[in-house]
Amino acid sequence: MLESGGAKGVLYIRQSLLILKLNCPDAAMRSLELAHEHASSEHERLVYEGWILYDTGHFLFSQALNNLGSVFVDCGKLDSAADCYINALKVRHTRAHQGIACVHFLNNDKAAAYVEMSKLIEKAKNNASAYEKRSEYYDRDLTKADLEMVTRLDPLRVYPYMYRAAVVNG
Repeated sequence: MLESGGAKGVLYIRQSLLILKLNCPDAAMRSLELAHEHASSEHERLVYEGWILYDTGHFLFSQALNNLGSVFVDCGKLDSAADCYINALKVRHTRAHQGIACVHFLNNDKAAAYVEMSKLIEKAKNNASAYEKRSEYYDRDLTKADLEMVTRLDPLRVYPYMYRAAVVNG
């Protein structure tokens, strides 16, 4: 979980989500500003600031939670990253499965990462990119099958060809 100072910021984020559901955008924005003020790190503060600046009448909380999860991954705070991705999934941010898969992978759990990416493939509209990403999380045979699927779905994607060339020449 987040450190004690950061937990307050996340609570304000959750509060802003609830307030927004009550159709009170001004109060939701105030909660978002409080989250910014109580951020536990400069990275988190920048994410909240970007979130506030990005708001054009529609809050993109799920994307911001996903982005914050990425910041935590970059800082090596994998538990906090997982919390952000799980909260992003709760507000239907499908791509957060990719973040959770990354956390599993960084925790040396390739099987869980593969399963999480499989969930993304089931839900994603453009699942060529999801197959491509899943190929990074498992063994060579499954990687090959995923990249063959990528090529069938989108023959113009470059990564499968680069991978095959590297494996043949490597």
